[in-house]
Parts: sequence; C-alpha cells; structure tokens
Amino acid sequence: MSICLHSAGMASMPWTISSETFPGWARSEASSINLAANLSSSMITSLTFLSLSEAIFTHGVFYLFMTFTLVFTVVFFFIMPETKGISLENMETLFSKPLGTGVIDKAPRVHPDAGRS
Repeated sequence: MSICLHSAGMASMPWTISSETFPGWARSEASSINLAANLSSSMITSLTFLSLSEAIFTHGVFYLFMTFTLVFTVVFFFIMPETKGISLENMETLFSKPLGTGVIDKAPRVHPDAGRS
C-alpha cells in the first residue's frame, strides 16, 4: 500500500518539476539529477526503515518521516517562486536569481488567454 501511495504522489514529482520548470537545453540533465535524487531517497528510506523501526518503533519512524515532510514543505513554500502564468522560455529568468528573493515580480508574465482565438 505504501508503494502504491508513494507512486501516486511524491514519486512522480521529479518528472513534473523537470518538465514544467527547466528550459529545453537543461531538461534532460535536470531530469537525470531529479531521477537520481528520487531513487536515492527511496533507497535510503527502504534501507533504513527496519533498523529505525527497531530503534524508535514503527510509529516513531512514520513520525520522523512526517517531520521531514513538514519541514521540507515549509522550506519549499517560502523558497520556491510561483511559476503559474510564466512561460517555459521565461523560467530561466525566474530561476537565474537567488531563490526566495521575490524574483517572481520581475519575471515577464504571459496572459492566461494568450494564444487563444
């Protein structure tokens, strides 16, 4: 059940993020790095689960993983800029400055109805 829920949720995030935020020239390298990070974190989770469950019990392991998830959610909420309405061509401009600096206001925007007739 855990594998099914993981596959339906966080396992697909590297491909979604790569396809929506990286320009064409960097997409293949970024996808490779995201895949390696995703599979490495899954491997670390699988390898450490049994020893952690013996040390802090099963519910403690899930609380530990929940804490990591909450911390990273808060960090990404404040650091990652909003990409809604920004074209793929302008993503490079958006991510060329330090994250969390309000660069979203300086990035060119695309009107939601652009390209519709």
